Amino acid sequence: MSQTITQIIEGWSNPLQYRLESNGSAYDLSGMTVVPHCENKYGTVVSSSSELTTDSSTGGLVSWNPASTDTIKAAHGPYLLQFLVYDGQDDLGIFPSGEPIQLRVRPLGNL
Repeated sequence: MSQTITQIIEGWSNPLQYRLESNGSAYDLSGMTVVPHCENKYGTVVSSSSELTTDSSTGGLVSWNPASTDTIKAAHGPYLLQFLVYDGQDDLGIFPSGEPIQLRVRPLGNL
């Protein structure tokens, strides 16, 4: 499976929506806790669960807003993004399970 690449501009303020899948089907997030895990190129974590909304539990849809509390800078990218899914029983799923989503950030003046 190829790596997903998302491109944004510094200061992006709209949520980024992703579909979490298992074997090509939407992963049912009902009763689950989903936490975004985003690291800059230095390995510093720059995300928190307050920036994530579940748009459709049964459809596996989540939205992550990198601009709500983070400072996402082109100079610190690319960023790697995965979603940690906890079931309340200490079981953890990581999506995507292969290569993380690559978040490429362009400087604002680089339209």
